[in-house]
Amino acid sequence: MPLLALVTVLDSNNKVNPNAWAADYIEPGIREGIIKRSLGHTFTNADFKAIALALEQLKDKSGESAWKHLGVLMPSAERRRRLAGLDSVAFDDAINDLGTDDPAYTNYTGKRYARDPQVREAVRRRAAGKCEFCGKLGFKCANGARYLECHHILALANDGADRMTNVIAICPGEHREVHFGERRDEMETEMMAKVKIAEARRLKATV
Repeated sequence: MPLLALVTVLDSNNKVNPNAWAADYIEPGIREGIIKRSLGHTFTNADFKAIALALEQLKDKSGESAWKHLGVLMPSAERRRRLAGLDSVAFDDAINDLGTDDPAYTNYTGKRYARDPQVREAVRRRAAGKCEFCGKLGFKCANGARYLECHHILALANDGADRMTNVIAICPGEHREVHFGERRDEMETEMMAKVKIAEARRLKATV
């Protein structure tokens, strides 16, 4: 229902028009609350699907009677709190309503690159428990080993090799950062240089 309310005030760019909605039958605070919460919102396909479902429930209703129908679904005081975001009750209720006792599942069909476990094990031995990027010890696991994650610097999907020269053992946080962080390109360059040094040291020790 809030999505239905929002779409009635969209402009041609799918942004909310703050000058819309001045009808007398709209409850005090509802208009302001919706405008406040939605000024920065750009509507997605999922939003419009939800709106279409809501519209199906409101066939043959005028604007005024639609608001009365909304009052049947949720008491006006609670509705004002949720739309305006004025207290913690709305947030707590939203969190408590999340999830399901009967989760759905989806089937996956795609290409997944195989990784040689011997390469990962050799890289972990080379690291000796220390992150090869920052130099800090990984946290201690229940079995006493230090935890590090092996990362392919040049991804296998981008024709990267599954060899020790392209794999680095790093902290979990840095692993996430090199995938999603804003400095991931810089980190990748640094990792290549560090692995080159680590491999040269390892090969020298085996001579």
